[in-house]
This record gives sequence, C-alpha cells and structure tokens, in this order.
Amino acid sequence: MNCLVPVALLRAAVPGVEAYNADHGTYASVTSAVLQASYDAGIKHINVLSAGATTYCISSTVGQSTYYKNGPSADITKTACT
Repeated sequence: MNCLVPVALLRAAVPGVEAYNADHGTYASVTSAVLQASYDAGIKHINVLSAGATTYCISSTVGQSTYYKNGPSADITKTACT
C-alpha cells in the first residue's frame, strides 16, 4: 500500500481535531470516536494517542506504514510523538 495513504488520512483528520479544539477550548478528551461521530464521519484509521489542553498526538497506520502528527504546528512524520 502507498505510504502516502496514512499521510492523507492524517491531513484529512486535522480539521476535525481543530474544530474540536475551537468548540471546547482544549484538545483534552478528543478521541477518534468523537471525531468520527461529531466532526467528520469520514475520519478513518486515525488513532488519538494523546490529547491535552494545548496539544495532541494522532497517528495513522495503513499496512506497515505509520505516520504521526505531534500537535497543531507539527509536521506529519514517521517519528513517534514524544
């Protein structure tokens, strides 16, 4: 499978994560299920690994490729969130 697929999935999920933050004033308590149910039913294959007041870590794995986004200003990389 193309490694660009998880990158595209993460890019597609970011507006939902940011909408959650705009609605709640925090990223805390955001989950993949909340994103899919309340913000975008098309968000698939996204894992919320951590979420706090000002940042989050989401990942997407398709096949053997896993990519991460470590917060609102971070790039999408193959490096796990810290």
